[in-house]
Amino acid sequence: MKKFEELYVDQITLLEKQGYNFSDQHSSLANTDFLGKLLYKFLKAYQKSNKLNQPNLFYISTTGLFKKIQDEIKIVFNYKYSLAEPALSIQSLYVTMKGIGKSIPLNSNAELPKADTILETMIKAYEAHPKKKYDDFLKALDTHKNLLIQKGFDEKGLDNQWIPIDKHMDRVMEGLKTGLLENIATPFLFIMFDVETKGYFNNKTDVVEFKFGYQYDPHTVSLGLKTLTAKMDDTKTYYLKTETDLPHSSTVHKHFSENQKLLREIIPALNNKYGHAKKVRPLK
Repeated sequence: MKKFEELYVDQITLLEKQGYNFSDQHSSLANTDFLGKLLYKFLKAYQKSNKLNQPNLFYISTTGLFKKIQDEIKIVFNYKYSLAEPALSIQSLYVTMKGIGKSIPLNSNAELPKADTILETMIKAYEAHPKKKYDDFLKALDTHKNLLIQKGFDEKGLDNQWIPIDKHMDRVMEGLKTGLLENIATPFLFIMFDVETKGYFNNKTDVVEFKFGYQYDPHTVSLGLKTLTAKMDDTKTYYLKTETDLPHSSTVHKHFSENQKLLREIIPALNNKYGHAKKVRPLK
């Protein structure tokens, strides 16, 4: 009959064998804190079972960070100590990662999966879970925000303190929410909406109005920028194959500035050559 100390050592040996310890692949799941809790709770269960002559249940939770994915994973070990055998056995594991959970029942300690196997199981569960699409969507929004900053469509690039980049992103989300509510009866249809902003250039003497055309795809749960329409004296629309085709705000303004300069040079020349019967008015 195994004693308390032997049963405890058997658990440590089992955990180490299955990779729940310090290694090159992941940080410690069964660290000194975990082992200390196991010792304390097992001792209490051992004493209680001896006193009441019945099995005792307890659990211990631990958290580790896998280097493979750099995501925190939490495991709850549900233990049972039986005086009749006597034996300390893991009844089940409850694992959570990226906000999703999975229960893993065990018939015996021999069925305890390796730590890496648990990680692979959770990755597969996450890949198939709707939360992944949600996380990807939020990540794409952050990427889009960074792109707008990089392309000069933030408050600094547009010289517009009234519409900071966070307010622009709020308008994007408002447009999407409105589209989703309007499309509630037909959730499979694409949603199109626009978000407007203004940019001030050339010491605020030139004002360019921008309109961003967004499209939400309910099948892939993705939001993409499809068009950029800019207006100063005339209007120019950019059709974007990908968001990275978005021109810099200063490039758009330069287009209008060069166009104005060209017209100011061409119109007088046309009037001189063809007369003033049908005089072309220069831009102000």
